[in-house]
Amino acid sequence: MKKFALLAFLLVLFPLIANAQEEGKFTRHYANSKFVISEGGKYSVEMLVIGDMLKTGMNSLDMVVHDSSDHDVMGAKLTVTPWMPEMGHGVKTEPTITERGGGLYSAENVEITMPGMWQIKVAVDKDGVEDTAIFEFPNVHPAGGGMMNMHMPSATEVPEGLNISRIVESDNGIFRVTWMSDDDPVPVNKVHGWRLYIETVDGMPVTDADIAISGDMPEHGHGLPTKPRVAKNMGDGVYVIEGMKFQMPGWWVMHFTITSGDKQDSVTFNLKTQL
Repeated sequence: MKKFALLAFLLVLFPLIANAQEEGKFTRHYANSKFVISEGGKYSVEMLVIGDMLKTGMNSLDMVVHDSSDHDVMGAKLTVTPWMPEMGHGVKTEPTITERGGGLYSAENVEITMPGMWQIKVAVDKDGVEDTAIFEFPNVHPAGGGMMNMHMPSATEVPEGLNISRIVESDNGIFRVTWMSDDDPVPVNKVHGWRLYIETVDGMPVTDADIAISGDMPEHGHGLPTKPRVAKNMGDGVYVIEGMKFQMPGWWVMHFTITSGDKQDSVTFNLKTQL
């Protein structure tokens, strides 16, 4: 699709700059857009926030992507990542990307969980040529106004009587699991290791487990900044977990889904980190 077709498609929503501005060797088309050249100079990304302003909750974005020759980029893989640099975390929800044609891409379900300084990182991969454009949003406000409104729909307050035991039975009573940290108390903003001891409820070590790991911070509505993994099966039901990191103090939840033979069950641990 030619560039004029793309511009006609968007014109009903966004005012066109009378004479398209040159941003170095790239062209910027819209007065109210954000325009960023990727870190390696391989792409330009022009971003239009539907509703004009990024806000807490779910957002929608349109993005026009050009290559280093200022041509529309079609058939690329785009990854959109909301990131809060001051807190060192992103969000749990993965945006949905749709290609519209002519270098235009839309992103739905772009979640912002709390007010403050945010970045939107747009990674572009076209035929193995990869680069990332980073957009800065220095002062995101809550939907509906009020900078002190921190109770986001995706956030959950700490329940009364929170169980922070390190020994827990799995949801369906198949396994009993114990966790231990290499650092005690569990550190903040430091990568460290855990060990899981998995046994059946009648006390027999589970030596052949496959373990899927995830974690999140319910109060803030975001996940872990790392991807922990099982690094080693020590035998006798002991498994070494590497890559644990909690980037801020507060209530965290760790989820482990355990598969052993034809049996599968999940276990959840609550913990509180402190500076």
